[in-house]
Amino acid sequence: MTWKNGLHFLIPVLILSTSYLVSLFTDHDWTVSLDWYDSMHYGRIAEQGYLDPLDNAFFPGFPYVWKALGANHWIALVNLFLWVNSLVVLQKRLELHRSVLILSILMPSAVFFGIPYSESLFFAACTFIAFGVNEDHRSLSLLGVFAASIIRPTAAILIPAIFIARWAGGDKGSRAFIRTFQEGLISLAALFFVFYFQYRNGGEWLGFFSAQAAWGNDLSWPSLPFSTWGGDIIMLLDGAALFIGLAALVTLARNWTSAQLNQAHYFGLAGLAVTSFIIVATRGGELFSLNRFVFATVFIPLALDAWKRLSFNRREIMIFAGTWLVFSLCIGSYLHLHAFLAAIMTGLLVFIAWWSMHCRNVRTAAWGIFGLIQLYFVVFFYLEGDWIG
Repeated sequence: MTWKNGLHFLIPVLILSTSYLVSLFTDHDWTVSLDWYDSMHYGRIAEQGYLDPLDNAFFPGFPYVWKALGANHWIALVNLFLWVNSLVVLQKRLELHRSVLILSILMPSAVFFGIPYSESLFFAACTFIAFGVNEDHRSLSLLGVFAASIIRPTAAILIPAIFIARWAGGDKGSRAFIRTFQEGLISLAALFFVFYFQYRNGGEWLGFFSAQAAWGNDLSWPSLPFSTWGGDIIMLLDGAALFIGLAALVTLARNWTSAQLNQAHYFGLAGLAVTSFIIVATRGGELFSLNRFVFATVFIPLALDAWKRLSFNRREIMIFAGTWLVFSLCIGSYLHLHAFLAAIMTGLLVFIAWWSMHCRNVRTAAWGIFGLIQLYFVVFFYLEGDWIG
């Protein structure tokens, strides 16, 4: 990668710098908040272990890396550095298209890569999995699965996604199952390690399950319209994340064993689809945090690159954006006129984003729009301490 090809990684720096300037002329506190929603739980685990029962819902990978680094507020820059370097390696090794990479960087949920959350560490771990699956490098995929499984409770996502990636990527079903069996064992070993670690640091073996129940996460039939925390704008973001997961599922069904896609592409698409399914199946219609589980993961650049290679025409992209307007009824866009207008605008943004991957003339406008949206989320949500995900 030449230095010119790496210029787009200045985008996060530009957004952070602009946010800092905004904070100088307003009453926003620029200092990275160490007690902002999940950051509070990670910080408490790093300081005192698992003494609070609700903290058992969070795995120890990130908080203990944070503790080992002694990074304090600087963990934000550590996370940004880790994310950007993971993207650099991802682009170089899998030859992702630059337009795909920039769209990934400009996702509103990319704000989570620059705060005390586990997204960057999880992104790096899943990058190893993508390489291992795509290149049939077992040690990389096993290392990635173990690391990811002690960072976040995602074994139920990763193992099906790896299996689907291998099967759709050319391995027959039985062979894909056998080859994925080792990753399954590793994820179980990691889960046992986490439970033992929580027991040693808090005195409860299976506190994770009771904590999940306390957060309202258990198998249940979803009720419509879907809902979330944080108001209409966050509802649109979480709803768009679910819609992208459904689009990934449709793409898998229509392009099974396509010669245009490799196993890393299938891993990304399957990760989005399985993530969306699990959220819908376990939260009774609540979609809170889904946007970061979808847009702030390695699955997004891989899936976007898959959609780029499949070369959808303008008519298909318009159908996709129109389908979003119908889907928006499932997230309550019919409840208020402004909600429906916001859904229309979101559909337009989806159309622009997809079109920009196939039309050079649209890309600059799309990048500018998404850059402003991300800046809006940083300044008027994170800096104000409001809920994003």
